[in-house]
Amino acid sequence: MRAWLVALGLVLGLAVAVEADDMAERLAPYLRAREAGAVGAVRGQAWSEPARPSGPPVPDSSVSVLLLPYSAEFEAQLDAARAGLRESVKGVGEAVARVEAARAAYESAVSFAGGGELIRGEVSDEQGRVRIGAIPEGDWLLLAWKEHGHSTKKFRVPAAEARRYPNVPSSVEYSAVSYWRMRLTVRPGQTTEATLTDRSVWMTAIKERLGFPDRAAPSAPQRR
Repeated sequence: MRAWLVALGLVLGLAVAVEADDMAERLAPYLRAREAGAVGAVRGQAWSEPARPSGPPVPDSSVSVLLLPYSAEFEAQLDAARAGLRESVKGVGEAVARVEAARAAYESAVSFAGGGELIRGEVSDEQGRVRIGAIPEGDWLLLAWKEHGHSTKKFRVPAAEARRYPNVPSSVEYSAVSYWRMRLTVRPGQTTEATLTDRSVWMTAIKERLGFPDRAAPSAPQRR
């Protein structure tokens, strides 16, 4: 049994090393372009549809914009996360978690392969504008998101139950998260435009946060 576990560990270690080598090879053109100064910029504009058809677009602030070296595998994982929306009601609540998990795993893989400085992000300002400069030439994946529409549902948890089971949630907070996703090509000395509107939203799903009852501080012993 021990020999089998050792062999399994060697296989898994080799798989991780091969994956890291593959990622390093994939990132090499971006790193070479950065060293050579072959960089461009990405300029985004986020806005919402006006309340009246004749009104001007409303700038959308606080939109998080992330640029990552393009990966077909990562893009497929995002597609799989969105596909879960159609599977069941539960999938609506899990889609955001799946996207966040896929993003965290890909960022970790890029950083582990030596491309941490290639992960670039900004937040749109009050005018809905965002600009990210010094981007090496090549294909990039833009992933942007904004959270809005919070609501909370509270549960009544008896004090005795809360003390006995501290991990039982007493509330759940819901919010809608809108995502934008697009593939961009950056060219040296040029600015690539990205427009984020209500009509170009890639996915909207529900995010849940569980709340837990505060643990009561121990009371001071009473004097007799």
